[in-house]
Amino acid sequence: MSAPPLSARPPDVPPKAHTSKLLTADALAERWCVKPSQVYRLSRGGHLPVVKLGRYYRYRLDQVEEFERAGGAADG
Repeated sequence: MSAPPLSARPPDVPPKAHTSKLLTADALAERWCVKPSQVYRLSRGGHLPVVKLGRYYRYRLDQVEEFERAGGAADG
């Protein structure tokens, strides 16, 4: 079964939302050489953008890279 054509995407969902890789807290912790608890702490504090999937946190790679470029500072 193939994916729906791009024209079938709901108009309120930006195309980038469908292509960004999702990272786990463990993968992000490994990337940053910190413990996963530090990643969760940043998430709960609202400093790191998250995607909640039920009780699980996932992190969009493009948003993580933006967070890193900003020097680890959250917008707002």
